[in-house]
Amino acid sequence: MTAPRLFALAPELQGEVLQYCRPKDLLAMCMVSRSIKAVVLPLLYRTVDLSVHNIPGETFVDQGFSVKADYPERHRIEHDAVIFRKQERFAITLIKHPEYGSFVRSLTWTFLDAPCSENLAREREVWEDQAAWRALETLNRVYKIDIAILHSVDASRLDSLELDNVVDFGQVGEGKLIPSNGYLKDYPESFHANGRPRIKHPGPMRGHLRALEQRCTALRHLCLRSVGQHSYTEADWYAPNDEERYCEWASFLRAVQPTLETFIFEQGCEASSLVVSRCQTRLSPPQSERPMDVRFIKYISPVLLNGNWPRLRKISVIGIGGRFGPRVKVSRDESDRAKEINDRVYAPLLSAFHPPVEINIEKDSQRSFFLGARVFDGEEL
Repeated sequence: MTAPRLFALAPELQGEVLQYCRPKDLLAMCMVSRSIKAVVLPLLYRTVDLSVHNIPGETFVDQGFSVKADYPERHRIEHDAVIFRKQERFAITLIKHPEYGSFVRSLTWTFLDAPCSENLAREREVWEDQAAWRALETLNRVYKIDIAILHSVDASRLDSLELDNVVDFGQVGEGKLIPSNGYLKDYPESFHANGRPRIKHPGPMRGHLRALEQRCTALRHLCLRSVGQHSYTEADWYAPNDEERYCEWASFLRAVQPTLETFIFEQGCEASSLVVSRCQTRLSPPQSERPMDVRFIKYISPVLLNGNWPRLRKISVIGIGGRFGPRVKVSRDESDRAKEINDRVYAPLLSAFHPPVEINIEKDSQRSFFLGARVFDGEEL
């Protein structure tokens, strides 16, 4: 098809034709006219792959043995530097034109060390990471993400760690879809022989702190914020998963007691659950407490009350004993519930920590939390 005939088509048809072009051809198309650029840009940015960790096969020989491209300690090659420079240009472009970020649907990215001298790398490291994250924040319509960090992270030098509602997308494989009104407990997680998940539940991320446990020997500031389960019958929650998550938090918190100076814990309901539950059409059976509060009392509270905190100066606990969603029928008087939470959580905390430790306690979180979406083959269910 000649260029004049292509440009005579409706923009939607132009897009159908142009999706078969190579990226360098699309880039050239952007120079033709503003109208063509408006059609081409969404296609040019739809799939972004600026990575080196997915190179197939054992392609590197390091210290006498073969390693794959995603091996963190492998020697760097020229291709790494090329990708780094492309990432730099991509980040600068998105910072200048944040509206381009909404075009990206799939992102594959490897965080790399700057390809320069060791001293200069240290000077540029903070700027590079900040620029990359500023650019990634513009990607507000991505449904597929694959991110790897290849440069080594020395956890013993980590000073501050903030996990702000870190959620994981679900993976439903083997041709199985979880219906929008289905319950996660009816679709057990399973894994391939290589350990990769075959079926993985969406929701708050699990397992990431296990890798850091006993390694963060200088951590001074820790913040854990997360959506929590407010009803026992919520379809998007699976109790064993959440028990595992609170247990993981407690274990990590216990490990950093000797050095921690400030600790913030905040939990709350998903924003939509405070209006209308996404997966429930009827009232749940009566319940006297929220699962998230029960798990805090079971796992986190004992660590706070029974631990040794030689350096702690400030502690903030938010969202324990907060409000229920509108479709939860409460089986007890609110004043009785509030008294129990005070007797089991807040009063013991106030007794356990004295000045100069500053304590902040808030019953309800003011945050609007988000729960991870269900995904099948890259599309949200």
